[in-house]
Amino acid sequence: HRPGALAEIIAKFSAIDVNLTKLESRPMPGMDFEFRFIFDLEASPNDPAVQHLLSELSQDPEIEHFSFLGAYVEK
Repeated sequence: HRPGALAEIIAKFSAIDVNLTKLESRPMPGMDFEFRFIFDLEASPNDPAVQHLLSELSQDPEIEHFSFLGAYVEK
């Protein structure tokens, strides 16, 4: 809820060379002007740098809710 907050999170993915392939914003039900952001990224969840970043994001006090929804392999 401050200028640059989303850009700072996106930069964390860039810093470990992870490509974000999709960024979606969705309004949060019952919360005016509050949004949830959904990222798709190209990375292995087994990569230690990715694991560290996901852990860091899940513990960040500025992020009210963080969920890792899963991983899939494109064929």
